[in-house]
Amino acid sequence: MSGKPFTPTAIDVQAGQLVSILRRRQGLSQKALAAQLGITFQQMQKYEVAANRMSVSRLYDILKILGASFDGVFTELGRGDIYDADTRRAIEGLCLMSARDRAMVCALIDRLVAR
Repeated sequence: MSGKPFTPTAIDVQAGQLVSILRRRQGLSQKALAAQLGITFQQMQKYEVAANRMSVSRLYDILKILGASFDGVFTELGRGDIYDADTRRAIEGLCLMSARDRAMVCALIDRLVAR
Protein backbone atom coordinates (compact mmCIF):
# COMPACT_ATOMS: atom_id res chain seq x y z
CA MET A 1 0.00 0.00 0.00
CA SER A 2 1.33 3.43 -0.94
CA GLY A 3 0.19 5.20 2.22
CA LYS A 4 -1.49 7.91 0.15
CA PRO A 5 -5.08 8.73 1.11
CA PHE A 6 -7.72 7.69 -1.40
CA THR A 7 -9.09 10.56 -3.42
CA PRO A 8 -12.09 9.60 -5.56
CA THR A 9 -12.06 10.57 -9.20
CA ALA A 10 -15.09 11.89 -11.07
CA ILE A 11 -15.58 8.37 -12.46
CA ASP A 12 -15.58 6.89 -8.92
CA VAL A 13 -18.27 9.40 -7.91
CA GLN A 14 -20.36 8.75 -11.02
CA ALA A 15 -20.11 4.97 -10.61
CA GLY A 16 -21.35 5.26 -7.03
CA GLN A 17 -24.21 7.53 -8.09
CA LEU A 18 -25.26 5.16 -10.85
CA VAL A 19 -25.21 2.18 -8.49
CA SER A 20 -27.34 4.12 -6.02
CA ILE A 21 -29.85 5.09 -8.70
CA LEU A 22 -30.06 1.56 -10.10
CA ARG A 23 -30.40 0.06 -6.62
CA ARG A 24 -33.25 2.40 -5.74
CA ARG A 25 -34.95 1.71 -9.06
CA GLN A 26 -35.00 -1.98 -8.10
CA GLY A 27 -36.43 -1.10 -4.69
CA LEU A 28 -33.42 -2.50 -2.85
CA SER A 29 -31.91 -1.07 0.29
CA GLN A 30 -28.16 -0.82 0.69
CA LYS A 31 -28.46 -3.59 3.29
CA ALA A 32 -30.32 -5.92 0.90
CA LEU A 33 -27.88 -5.39 -1.95
CA ALA A 34 -24.91 -5.74 0.39
CA ALA A 35 -26.28 -9.04 1.69
CA GLN A 36 -26.49 -10.41 -1.85
CA LEU A 37 -22.88 -9.37 -2.39
CA GLY A 38 -21.67 -10.76 0.92
CA ILE A 39 -20.48 -7.39 2.21
CA THR A 40 -21.68 -5.00 4.93
CA PHE A 41 -24.16 -2.24 4.17
CA GLN A 42 -21.49 0.20 5.37
CA GLN A 43 -19.21 -1.00 2.57
CA MET A 44 -22.07 -0.61 0.08
CA GLN A 45 -22.65 2.91 1.36
CA LYS A 46 -18.95 3.71 0.92
CA TYR A 47 -19.10 2.52 -2.68
CA GLU A 48 -22.12 4.69 -3.41
CA VAL A 49 -20.59 7.86 -1.96
CA ALA A 50 -17.16 7.04 -3.46
CA ALA A 51 -15.46 6.84 -0.08
CA ASN A 52 -14.09 3.49 -1.31
CA ARG A 53 -13.33 2.57 -4.90
CA MET A 54 -15.17 -0.40 -6.43
CA SER A 55 -13.16 -2.97 -8.33
CA VAL A 56 -14.37 -3.80 -11.81
CA SER A 57 -15.37 -7.27 -10.62
CA ARG A 58 -17.40 -5.80 -7.73
CA LEU A 59 -19.12 -3.35 -10.09
CA TYR A 60 -19.88 -6.22 -12.46
CA ASP A 61 -21.43 -8.25 -9.61
CA ILE A 62 -23.52 -5.27 -8.50
CA LEU A 63 -24.79 -4.58 -12.00
CA LYS A 64 -25.60 -8.26 -12.52
CA ILE A 65 -27.74 -8.27 -9.36
CA LEU A 66 -29.43 -5.03 -10.41
CA GLY A 67 -30.10 -6.31 -13.93
CA ALA A 68 -28.14 -3.47 -15.52
CA SER A 69 -25.99 -3.60 -18.62
CA PHE A 70 -22.28 -3.43 -17.88
CA ASP A 71 -21.72 -1.86 -21.31
CA GLY A 72 -24.49 0.66 -20.74
CA VAL A 73 -23.06 1.79 -17.43
CA PHE A 74 -19.61 2.30 -18.92
CA THR A 75 -21.15 4.29 -21.77
CA GLU A 76 -22.82 6.54 -19.18
CA LEU A 77 -19.60 6.92 -17.21
CA GLY A 78 -17.73 7.87 -20.38
CA ARG A 79 -19.96 10.89 -20.93
CA GLY A 80 -18.42 12.87 -18.10
CA ASP A 81 -20.14 14.51 -15.17
CA ILE A 82 -23.72 14.40 -16.42
CA TYR A 83 -25.43 14.41 -13.04
CA ASP A 84 -25.64 17.83 -11.45
CA ALA A 85 -27.59 18.08 -8.18
CA ASP A 86 -30.95 18.86 -9.85
CA THR A 87 -30.60 16.06 -12.40
CA ARG A 88 -29.58 13.57 -9.72
CA ARG A 89 -32.57 14.56 -7.55
CA ALA A 90 -34.93 14.20 -10.53
CA ILE A 91 -33.55 10.80 -11.49
CA GLU A 92 -33.72 9.54 -7.93
CA GLY A 93 -37.30 10.77 -7.66
CA LEU A 94 -38.25 9.02 -10.88
CA CYS A 95 -36.70 5.80 -9.62
CA LEU A 96 -38.88 5.90 -6.53
CA MET A 97 -42.14 6.50 -8.44
CA SER A 98 -44.59 3.89 -9.59
CA ALA A 99 -44.40 2.97 -13.28
CA ARG A 100 -47.66 4.85 -13.91
CA ASP A 101 -46.45 8.06 -12.26
CA ARG A 102 -43.06 7.78 -13.97
CA ALA A 103 -44.80 7.50 -17.35
CA MET A 104 -46.85 10.64 -16.61
CA VAL A 105 -43.76 12.61 -15.61
CA CYS A 106 -41.91 11.44 -18.72
CA ALA A 107 -44.85 12.47 -20.89
CA LEU A 108 -44.76 15.93 -19.28
CA ILE A 109 -41.01 16.18 -19.91
CA ASP A 110 -41.54 15.20 -23.56
CA ARG A 111 -44.14 17.99 -23.93
CA LEU A 112 -41.91 20.58 -22.29
CA VAL A 113 -38.88 19.64 -24.37
CA ALA A 114 -40.94 19.75 -27.60
CA ARG A 115 -41.85 23.41 -27.04
